[in-house]
Amino acid sequence: MSTIHLLDSSVFNRIAAGEVVENPRSVVKELVENSIDAGADTIHIEIRGGGIEYIRITDNGKGLTKEDMPLAFLPHATSKIRNLRDLDEIRTLGFRGEALPSIASVADMEMTSRTAENELGYTVVLSDGKITDEGKCGAPFGTQITVRNLFSHIPARAKFLRKPQIEESAVTEYIIKLILSNPAVKIKYSTDGQLQYHSDGNGVDAAIYNVYGSEFIRNMAPISYAAPDITISGWIGKPNFTKHNRNYQTLIVNGRYIVHAEISFCIQQCYREYLMKRQFPVYVLYLNIPADTVDVNVHPNKLDVRFVNEKRIKGILYNTVKAKVDELAAMPIEFPSSNTEIAASFEPIESRTAPAPHISVRDTAFLPPTSTPPLRPHIQLKEDSDIRSRIHSFAPHNEHTAVSDTSGSSEPPIAPFHEFLRENTNIRLQTRYAGKLFNTYLLVESGNDFYIIDQHAAHEKLLYDTLVSQYEQGETALQDLLVPYIFDVSPEEKPTLTNNLPQLAEFGFKIDPLSGNSFCLHAVPACCSGIDLKQFVAVLMSEWNEKKNATVFVKEKLMQAACKSAVKGEDDLSDNEIAVLIEQLQQSGSTKFCPHGRPIIVHAKRSDLEKLFKRI
Repeated sequence: MSTIHLLDSSVFNRIAAGEVVENPRSVVKELVENSIDAGADTIHIEIRGGGIEYIRITDNGKGLTKEDMPLAFLPHATSKIRNLRDLDEIRTLGFRGEALPSIASVADMEMTSRTAENELGYTVVLSDGKITDEGKCGAPFGTQITVRNLFSHIPARAKFLRKPQIEESAVTEYIIKLILSNPAVKIKYSTDGQLQYHSDGNGVDAAIYNVYGSEFIRNMAPISYAAPDITISGWIGKPNFTKHNRNYQTLIVNGRYIVHAEISFCIQQCYREYLMKRQFPVYVLYLNIPADTVDVNVHPNKLDVRFVNEKRIKGILYNTVKAKVDELAAMPIEFPSSNTEIAASFEPIESRTAPAPHISVRDTAFLPPTSTPPLRPHIQLKEDSDIRSRIHSFAPHNEHTAVSDTSGSSEPPIAPFHEFLRENTNIRLQTRYAGKLFNTYLLVESGNDFYIIDQHAAHEKLLYDTLVSQYEQGETALQDLLVPYIFDVSPEEKPTLTNNLPQLAEFGFKIDPLSGNSFCLHAVPACCSGIDLKQFVAVLMSEWNEKKNATVFVKEKLMQAACKSAVKGEDDLSDNEIAVLIEQLQQSGSTKFCPHGRPIIVHAKRSDLEKLFKRI
C-alpha cells in the first residue's frame, strides 16, 4: 500500500495559508500589495473587529477580467512572474500564487473587479476555498475584495488570534509603514467606521506628516546619498529626538518595507554618542538598489531580505547617517557667542591672574597626572577700564560680597548681577545669567529667548571633550599597574586579542602575550586606573564579539571618567564657578548633548512662557 498521498486542494491550501495567513494584518498586507502591484494609486482599507470580523480593500488598479477571476484562486497562479529568471529580479511587492486561494480557504471571501475595457464588472463569492456564486455586476473601475469571519471554520487557528483591539493595532502599524513606503499612493484607512489615516499621495514629506504630524517633521532632518547603483534618501531624527522602542524606524528597500536587524544596529551605532539607555533613533529611509542584488524570498512574509553585498550597503548607510547625525549634533549652542556678550564682562579663563581656585579630589581623581586638571568653574569679573573702580562678583541671589581690588582696599557691598547690568548700560550685555533651580539647572536669558542648562551634563561634556582630545592627539598618560593582571581567554578569542594588541597599546592598554592562552595587562590609561580589571577584560572580549571596536570601548571609559569627575546635580556652585561654566560652554562650540546622550541645554522663548500665563 502506498504511503505517499496526493493532498486535496482544501488541505494544501490550508497548509499554504499557514505560511501566508497568520492574522488580519497578514491578510491586509497580501491584498494591499496586490492592489499596488496592479497599479492602484488610490486604496481604501476598512476593517471591523480588528479585521477578524471584516476586511475590505478597494482600489483603482487595472482590475481582472471575467476569465481571469476564477484563475486567481487556483494554487500557484499569478500574474507577477512567468519563469525562473523573474524570481531573480522580483520587482513587485508580491509574487506567490498562494495568497488569494489561501485566504479563501480560511475565511468567507468576495471579489468584485472591472477592467477599463469592460462596462460591467464581475463578482465571485467563495466559501471554504470554493466558488459558490459568480456573475456580472455594476462596479467602478478597479477591484474590491471583502474578507469575513477569518478562521471561523478553523477553531484550531482561531484560538491563536488575539483580542480585536490588539489585532487592530497590528493592522494600524502596518498601514503606517504602508503609507510611508508608498508616498505617491492615496491611502485611506478606517476601523469600525472611523477614519484613522488618509494620506494624499503627495510625496515623502506629506506621508510623514500624514502619519506622525508636524511636531515629528520639525524634529527630523533630510538625508540623501547617490551612487550609480545605490541611492539613499529620507529623513532621520535629530539626536535629541528619540523614542522608547523601534516602532518609529522605517527602512524601505525598492518600495518594500523591511525589518533588518543588522541595518537597525548599524544606524543605532550612528547615534551611539547621543542616545540615553533604552532610547532608539527615529528614521524613515528609502534604499534603492538593483533588483538582482536583493533576495526578497527569504521568508513568506517578505519582511526580511538578503543583500548580495550587505557589508557595502551597511558601510554606505553608516557613513551617510553618521555624518548627518554628527552635523546635527555639532550645531552650536543657540545662545549668543561669548565673544560678544558674556566675555565682555568676564575675564577669559586662559588669561586670568586670579589666585588658583580650589580643586576638589573629584576633579582630579580620574585624570592623567601629567595633564592640566579641568578647573572646577571659578572666575572673577574682568576689570574693564570703564568700570575699574567697581569690580563686581557674579551674585544673582542678593548676596552682597566684598571683593578686594589690586591695591588691597576693600570694596563696599555690591549689587546683584542683574542690577549691575542695568547700572552699566555701556557694557551692552545681551546674555544674562538669571539664577538657578534646585542647585542643578542654570537659567540664562537673551533677548526673547531663555536657556536652561544642566550643570552636570555641561561640565561632563567639557571634561569628556578634553579627555578625548588628549587621547586622539596621543597625549594620554599611562598608569602602570602595581600588580599586573594575568588573565586567560578561550582558544577562539585568542587570535582576535592577539591581532588587536598593537591597537590596544595605542589606546594605552599595554597587554603582553604569555604562554598558551594567557595574557598580562600591565598598564592602562590614567583616566581608567580605577576600573575593575576582571570586568574590563570580560567586557572587552564580549564587545569584540558583538562587532564593536576598541575605539568605542576606550571612549566609553573616557565617558565614565568625565561623568565621575564632573560637578553633580545639586552641587551648590558659586556664582564665579557658574560664570566660568557658561563661558566655557559658549566657547567650546561643543554639541548640545552630554556623552550619555542627555541634553545639555533646553531652549525656549518668551512667548512659550506667555502662553502658559495666558498673556497671549
